[in-house]
Amino acid sequence: MDLFVLKKIQNRKYDSEDLLRKILLLSGATDGMVKREENGRLSVLAKDGTVPLHVSVSHTARYWVCLTDPAGPVGVDIEEKGRKIRPNVVRALHTLERDYLAGMEEGSPDWNGAFLGLWTRKESYVKYLGSGLSKGFSSFSVISEKGDPADSLCDEAGEPAYLRSLAVSDALWTALCAAHPPKHVDIRHFKDAGQPQKPAEEHAADFLSRRDYTTGELLEKLLQKGHDPRSANDAISRMQASGYLNDTKFAENYVRKAVHQGKGKYRIVQELIRKGVDAAVAQAAVEAASQDTDEREFDRAIYQARLILARSGEDSGAAISDKLRGRIARRLAALGYESTVIYEVLERLHSRLHS
Repeated sequence: MDLFVLKKIQNRKYDSEDLLRKILLLSGATDGMVKREENGRLSVLAKDGTVPLHVSVSHTARYWVCLTDPAGPVGVDIEEKGRKIRPNVVRALHTLERDYLAGMEEGSPDWNGAFLGLWTRKESYVKYLGSGLSKGFSSFSVISEKGDPADSLCDEAGEPAYLRSLAVSDALWTALCAAHPPKHVDIRHFKDAGQPQKPAEEHAADFLSRRDYTTGELLEKLLQKGHDPRSANDAISRMQASGYLNDTKFAENYVRKAVHQGKGKYRIVQELIRKGVDAAVAQAAVEAASQDTDEREFDRAIYQARLILARSGEDSGAAISDKLRGRIARRLAALGYESTVIYEVLERLHSRLHS
């Protein structure tokens, strides 16, 4: 008997049928096929209709478990220890179970632990029976008439089912039920990346509703969300077709802002390329914004240089020191101005001060 335990990754979606198929591979039951019955219960059938492996699944917000046994039916239930217990749910318990809890302060840690211990054992039993919620919880008790947790229960035909609570994780209450005493249970932790919470197109629309993205940026975001490259690229194609994603428009808007910030053509082109814009598109956007020849580029560079002079206190007509010339040159280079523009700016400042 094996108990497979998965701790879910936050903000990921998990499908029990897909996970059960993975369990079949891990169990070596490769001839089994996953089937969902009319009552929603998952089972495993071979091609000849036999049951090669009996399974039971339970999950919470953070965990997913599957109990497997080739020998006979099983049931498993887990509950997280921090779960809030609604007061009226106690009325669903058998009289013996309510009496068992009555000796503790309702809502205390001991009471909560005792309640979840009872609840998981009851859930595991009804899953073992395959009856689900149709089996009234108050119709049977997992507390014996002596007031102790029962190790087994008998159905209407007198067939026994065996119960056991199991320590799987510090965060969980776990109970299982089987057709034979579950003395040895192999706990097997495994990992699974799960699936994104939303389709790639919805995630793409969410991103674009907050700000503009380049195709490259959006692709990276979708891949980070766990979408496979094909789904991500399909979503991008649909965003482009609908007009929500356009690298040319992005580049044009970016250039306008960058120019206003005093950045030079070379730096703007390089920044766009780093954002995933094609080099030719980036260059075309910069050139389109600089149709007034290089005069505007030079004027912006002069403006940046004079800001440095003003802050240094040397914009009074006195000769500019070599140290300050170097500082101006480095600043203009950092802003992405070409070396020819930087040289012309330094010459203009030199000639103005010596005219």
